[in-house]
Amino acid sequence: MRPYKTWDTQDLKSNLLNQVKFYDLPPWVDMLLRESFDFRQWNPQKQFDGCTIVQDPDHPCIACWLHDFWWLTGRGGWLSNVLFQRILKLTDVNWYQRNKNFLGVTIGWYAGYKWKHLIKGNVSKPTQGMLYAKRYLK
Repeated sequence: MRPYKTWDTQDLKSNLLNQVKFYDLPPWVDMLLRESFDFRQWNPQKQFDGCTIVQDPDHPCIACWLHDFWWLTGRGGWLSNVLFQRILKLTDVNWYQRNKNFLGVTIGWYAGYKWKHLIKGNVSKPTQGMLYAKRYLK
């Protein structure tokens, strides 16, 4: 299901950037979002489906947007999952929910998605934004 199929790309961008201001998120989150907007091999109107299995805390959810972007472009794995968890924390998702989501995506990655991407050859290095954001995870 694609809950955002009637939203155009500009609506998605505008809403996500408004959330950066609303939550007073650090510059590295803004950098990650802008990086995803500029990536031509990802079509969010066709590929972004919001949070999988759980309800989005916001519509659209910044953490789920970025996590979908990373996974669909072959950048899934530990770093994308840790960034996902950190952004959930920064957007006021409670401890239980964000850790449950982190556990779910980590199990999903190692149980299936990792192997699916390896077989398809869809494995990419982390983006510059991901590497920059990694410095703030400690």
